[in-house]
Amino acid sequence: MSVLSDKPKDGLPHTEPLRGSEINEAFARFMPMFYAHINSILNRYKTNQYDLNENQIKVIMAVSFLGQMSPVQISRDLHIFKGSLTTIIRGLIEMGMLNRRDDPHDARKYYLSATDKARMLIREKTARDAARMNELFLNMPDADFDKVCKGLSILSDYLKETEKQ
Repeated sequence: MSVLSDKPKDGLPHTEPLRGSEINEAFARFMPMFYAHINSILNRYKTNQYDLNENQIKVIMAVSFLGQMSPVQISRDLHIFKGSLTTIIRGLIEMGMLNRRDDPHDARKYYLSATDKARMLIREKTARDAARMNELFLNMPDADFDKVCKGLSILSDYLKETEKQ
């Protein structure tokens, strides 16, 4: 897709690809479909025992993946306001998903780690998510499915690189 550039070359307007507009349009088409079909798979976990929301899942996954995290790290890395995070952490500790360990050098700080119960929940959720994704994409042609997976990997790798800059 080419559009008129606001940067004239040689004093004359010209066309050049404006990637921002093109990817913005692609995301504008994709995001409603994401929220309608994929978001509920990834960001909700409801069973007879649990009813976890998106932020609770994000905290459990991050803490489990990294081994331990402070609330400040969680707030910064997951973009959760500290006020909301306090309630999330308290609930996850009460559910037996997180352990709290106070910092012996600073009484104001503490660290969170995932419990065995949380790690089991992650395994169950991951398996359930994979089954639901399989069901959602079952009728997509293999070639298209491969392109989607490759495209998401490329986008993830690119965005990870931009974090380093």
